[in-house]
Amino acid sequence: MSTTYYTADLHLGHEKIIPYCNRPFSSVEEMDQKILENWQKTVKHDSDIVWVLGDISIDGSFKHALKLMSTFRGRKRLIMGNHDRCFIGHSEWVRHLKLYQEVFEVVVPYGTAKLGKEKVMLSHFPYDGDSQSEARYNQYRLPNKGVTLLHGHTHSNEKLSVSQDARQIHVGVDSWDFTPVASHELEKLL
Repeated sequence: MSTTYYTADLHLGHEKIIPYCNRPFSSVEEMDQKILENWQKTVKHDSDIVWVLGDISIDGSFKHALKLMSTFRGRKRLIMGNHDRCFIGHSEWVRHLKLYQEVFEVVVPYGTAKLGKEKVMLSHFPYDGDSQSEARYNQYRLPNKGVTLLHGHTHSNEKLSVSQDARQIHVGVDSWDFTPVASHELEKLL
């Protein structure tokens, strides 16, 4: 039986993310290696599903990230993040989509899933919050209809927050020790 995992904001090959997010690595190579090792230790089977909720890399390193991601175990599915070249907010997104589809079995702007019996929304962007002082990309955020949202984007170490009446669970690597988190672990937060 397969397990479903969630993660976001890997930023593979993105050297500036280390000081920006205070990641505990001395080099981008060390960071990429730790993310790969943690993924392979956690995702045990090729049948396991891993939803990446955006930002596998940044513009200049996306080919490196895709090549590295192709070695990661599991059935990978991507929710587009603002730094992914296939993100619908980029004018050239269609040109890059095929490259992402070679690595990910699904590439979409948002989605839905179930945690236990509860339906949750999947998006790179939270209902509220940002990694900057003010919210950006508002036109790409899902409307808050009171449904729990799994997201990335904030680079926060806060795992659970509330926006109006809806829970938001941050699945980014900065919150989960650079490791994908299993759906049963997220169910405990609910």
